[in-house]
This record gives sequence, structure tokens and C-alpha cells, in this order.
Amino acid sequence: MLTGHIIDSPWIFVKPSRYRRCNLWQFWEEMFPVFDGTPYIPSGCQACWKVVVRPANVYELFMLLGVLQAAGFPSKCGMDFRRHTCQPYGGFVYCDGQSHGREVLEYLRPIIAEQVSAETATKMILKRGCTEFDRKLPSDQWTMPDSHQKLERYLIDMFVPEAYEYHESDATTAFKCQDFILFANSIGDMSWKNVVGDKVQLTVDCVTY
Repeated sequence: MLTGHIIDSPWIFVKPSRYRRCNLWQFWEEMFPVFDGTPYIPSGCQACWKVVVRPANVYELFMLLGVLQAAGFPSKCGMDFRRHTCQPYGGFVYCDGQSHGREVLEYLRPIIAEQVSAETATKMILKRGCTEFDRKLPSDQWTMPDSHQKLERYLIDMFVPEAYEYHESDATTAFKCQDFILFANSIGDMSWKNVVGDKVQLTVDCVTY
């Protein structure tokens, strides 16, 4: 992290949501995966709803980036390196509750169908919290017992939440877009040529003997 800019993240934070402090909450969960005999899911994560878009290739990822930039919702998109997911790219639009999430999903679906792809639009979903936590305990079983609330009040006094905020600059966005292209090439996703053109050469044939 450099002056508040995340330069080593695989995600472009199109519009960060200041009151979502994911890094802090995930750190808490790593400290206390189970507390008082019950799996601990931070309250902020329990309140987080997101529309998920899975671009089929890096060209669609760039198209999705344009959609998210125009839509103005708190969102991110980029390369998904998590080992428990099976898609190399993703986009997440953060919503204020389940009903708002459904509204955003229905609003974005036709736009994604027109500007990204119809197939990708049909696969859009609304989910609660991060997949990591859903694997730990299905989100429809999440609770916040009194002992967990007391734990969070204790943790809030220990940490400075503002230190876990982040924002994106034009420079970091450009840097990450370059990374998207290089990553796509490395996994054989040649749709990157639809983004930068055929004249760009990322690899060379080695001299063989």
C-alpha cells in the first residue's frame, strides 16, 4: 500500500465504499474464526450484499469496467486469484441490503447483456458476504450472538478503522489494466487482443537448438 493506494491488489476499486472495511473485518475473522463456540462472521460482512458478475474473458472484463464506471455504484472488478473460486475474473457491486441488491441486479442485468454479453448477464447473482465466509457457514445461518457483539466492541477500540480504508487513482487503475492483459495472456485468454490490437506482442518465440 502506498499513500492509501492499493497497488498490489488484483482488483480495481471502481468506487470504494468508505464504510466497508473489508481488510479490517477479514483480519478480525482470522483472529477469531470461532468465538464462544460459534463461527464468527463480522457484522459488517453479514450486512454486505453484492451483485456478482463473472466475465468470460478479459475483453468482457474491460467492458464490465466501463459499465461499472458509468453506473457509479460502489464496486470493484478484476482478477480473482482465490483458490476456492473457479473463475479467473470477477466484478462485485456492493448493495445496502437484500432488497437493494435485487434492485441493482435487475437494473444492471440488461446493461450487462447489451454491453458485455447476454450469457454473462444470465449468470449474474446476488449474494451475501464473501465466499470465504459462505464456505465456513452458509449465509442463511449467520447470527450475531451477544458474545460476538461484545467482541466487536472490544476490537473497535483496538483498531483505527480509517487505517484500513483505500482508494484508487488513475495511475493504479492503469497499472492494473496492464496486469489484466498480461494475466490473460499467461492463461491463454487471447481476447486481450480485442482490447489492445493484434500489433502488440507480449511473447516471443525462443531460439531453440
